[in-house]
Amino acid sequence: MSSGMSLNLTKKLLIFSLVLLFIPTIILGLICYYNAKKELDISGEIRLKNNVDAAIGMIGELDEKVKNGNLTLDEAKNMVVTTFIGKKGGDGKRIPLKKLDLGKNGYMFINDKNGVTLYHPSYEKEGKPSWNDQDKNGKFTTRQIVQNGIHGGGFTYYYCTKLDNPNEVAEKIVYSELDPHWGWIVSAGSYTDDFNQGANHILNVLFIVLASELFIGSIIAILFVKHISRPIILVSQAIENVANGNLDIERIVIKNKDETGTLAKSFNQMIENLRELIKLVSTNAEFVAASTEEPYASVVKTTQATNQITQTIQDMANGSEMQANYVEDNKKSLLEMTAGIQRIAESSSFVFETSVLAAKESEQGNEFIQKVVQQMASINYSVDQSGKVVKLLEDRSKQIEKITGMIADISHKTNLLALNTAIEAARAGEHGRGFTVVAHQVRKLAEESKQSADQIANLIREIQYNTSRAVEAMDQSAKEVESGMNIVQEAGKAFQRILKAVYDVSSQIQEVSAISGQIATSSKEVSISIQETARITKESASNSQLVATATEEQLAPMEELSLLTESLSKVAEQMQLLTKKFKV
Repeated sequence: MSSGMSLNLTKKLLIFSLVLLFIPTIILGLICYYNAKKELDISGEIRLKNNVDAAIGMIGELDEKVKNGNLTLDEAKNMVVTTFIGKKGGDGKRIPLKKLDLGKNGYMFINDKNGVTLYHPSYEKEGKPSWNDQDKNGKFTTRQIVQNGIHGGGFTYYYCTKLDNPNEVAEKIVYSELDPHWGWIVSAGSYTDDFNQGANHILNVLFIVLASELFIGSIIAILFVKHISRPIILVSQAIENVANGNLDIERIVIKNKDETGTLAKSFNQMIENLRELIKLVSTNAEFVAASTEEPYASVVKTTQATNQITQTIQDMANGSEMQANYVEDNKKSLLEMTAGIQRIAESSSFVFETSVLAAKESEQGNEFIQKVVQQMASINYSVDQSGKVVKLLEDRSKQIEKITGMIADISHKTNLLALNTAIEAARAGEHGRGFTVVAHQVRKLAEESKQSADQIANLIREIQYNTSRAVEAMDQSAKEVESGMNIVQEAGKAFQRILKAVYDVSSQIQEVSAISGQIATSSKEVSISIQETARITKESASNSQLVATATEEQLAPMEELSLLTESLSKVAEQMQLLTKKFKV
């Protein structure tokens, strides 16, 4: 979630909606106000000009009567002044005329070409020069009025105090035109705010409309924004929980039939798929971990037993070598038979005891070989079961990879939908800007979903890679175990031959002990028997050494198998740790 002074999506949409509501209204109101003001100004100018034209027209008619002798010039002038300016009152001002359409504060006045005021509503100004009169901006007002009148008529704008309130200064507009009959500059003037009362009313109405729009539009905008932002906020909060590893969240229920409803439905489906994925990975990881414990223990025991067998066989080889050396000594004793039958008998007895011991050692070695054969068969079975489990895990990983691809495809389609929405919103111009923001948020959510799917896909590829290595290692281990079984079986056969040979030696030595009294006469036969015994003993020692070497060679693959099994167990533990990060 954002922090500090940043705005969330709801506030942004609300502000955007209100801006879209108010700005066109304000612009339209201002346009109407200024257009109305302009039209009213034009209407005021027309009214001023019409009154001046009426006065000049009346002067023309009265001038004809003066020329015809029906009126004197003074009578004619008085009639014009009385009609358009007013009769003199007792307060120094002329009585205002109601029939002239010149606005609330409008009036007419007459100057000559030199700027002298001839007739004015404030008749105390009459007969006084005003050529050098200036407004607050330094503009020579009378000069401009006279010049516009002489040049065919025109409007003059300047600032002037009002007759009824000398303390108030306002903009004034005057139309002046030269009378061709008497040489008067006839002028009609009024204040612009007298003509713009209607425009001010429009401005007041605009404020009332804006206040109403602010109230009603805010309610509608809030409802609309909640309708749009609520689904997005719910999805955003749910994505935060998923990012924190919490998949145990309620389904998002959104009844909208638009893209937000589709987004919520797709998100719910994605969560369900992730739950199934995590459960499946967790179950397989536990199964692999449990399956590797027994093979690992068996491999450790087998390694220990192999070490013991190796040591025993080495001892047997050393014993056989000692026995061979002793037989050689017996051969020498036979050549020295003249030393006495007793020494031969004692030596024969000692040799008999040694052969009995060798027979026992051979029997024990044969038992160890049989145990090794059984253990190797057990290892072969465990390795085969582990290989099946690892292959099952590999198949499950491929299924997970397909699901991850579906998630990535959904994210891609959501991203395309957001892009199309942004394009359509851009075509809509100002009215589509809100949808652009929504499309951007949807696209962002789609990209985050795609990133999560890509991370899961990378994890699955790593698991598949480790699983493939485990399968190869299992296959190699199976081959090594099979080879070890063959070697141990050969060793068992060799032990049986050794045992048979030792029994033969023991039998012959018993015979030597029994006929020790006949050694002198049977020395040649004893010599031959001892030579045969020496040969068999040497062969036994050689075979024992070969078995010891083969057993030591078998020990290395067993240790490698132990390391591989331990590595597979660690991979399963890592998978369990990864799945425990998600709460389903």
